[in-house]
Amino acid sequence: MDFDPNQALELLVSDVALSKQAFPYERQIRLCQFQTWIYFPEQSLDMVRMAGSLAAVKYLNIRERELLPTFAERAASTTELQRFLKDPIYKKLFDETFADYGTWTDFVLMLEEWFDFERERSERIKRAETVCKMIGYRFRYLDHGGTDRQQANISHSEFYRWKSEPDLSWKKIRERWSRNRRNAVFLYVSEGLGLRLSPSFEGVGFFASDISKDAENRNHICRFFGTCAYISEILRGEEGGVDDVRIPTTVKRVRPQTDPLSESERQKMESYNKAERDRMRRS
Repeated sequence: MDFDPNQALELLVSDVALSKQAFPYERQIRLCQFQTWIYFPEQSLDMVRMAGSLAAVKYLNIRERELLPTFAERAASTTELQRFLKDPIYKKLFDETFADYGTWTDFVLMLEEWFDFERERSERIKRAETVCKMIGYRFRYLDHGGTDRQQANISHSEFYRWKSEPDLSWKKIRERWSRNRRNAVFLYVSEGLGLRLSPSFEGVGFFASDISKDAENRNHICRFFGTCAYISEILRGEEGGVDDVRIPTTVKRVRPQTDPLSESERQKMESYNKAERDRMRRS
């Protein structure tokens, strides 16, 4: 199931009653995919596609439960599947779900990789602290009156993380930043500020309950993207999207509540100089 973050964003912030969906439950599925993309931006053709297909399977199951009472009796599995496929909503979603995998058996075989992906997702959430501290430092400095934009560049934010706990080498800091540069602001809002795009989201493709309410909560979705846009524009000093993900200007910008840098944080950053920067980069 292909995914484009800009197209998904445009659908999610659109009016629920007026937006056109390419297939049934697209809004819910795109919400699940975008939340997954926040953690896996560089693996969108794998992880995000799988998340969309898993979410679609969830909605196929919901549709089956809606259709079953209309059957006079339960039938053998193949006969029952043929019945389901006569329903235009089920058929459209079924085709969209398995189109990328060839057949449903290819999809099932793909699920063998699921547990490795789920472990990786958990690890990425743990590692998100690096990017969150870097973005958090830069944003808080600028948003609370900092005027020297050099003090809020990437190198300074790397130094800020390097001087923080737990200890982390510059090489590891640089690696984590490089892997999450495209989605850094989204990750900061989601994990650093605790404002999840989908509050019900608990794992890639899985959710404890139907996320339709999350997908239809346009106010919350626009608050999430509006917060991302505000932070991005403060960091960049100009209007625009978050790197190459464009947040429409029709989405109201929302300033999040954050604390200014503390005295100890300012003192820590005052030690930044060429010698200290070079020492960091040797770590």
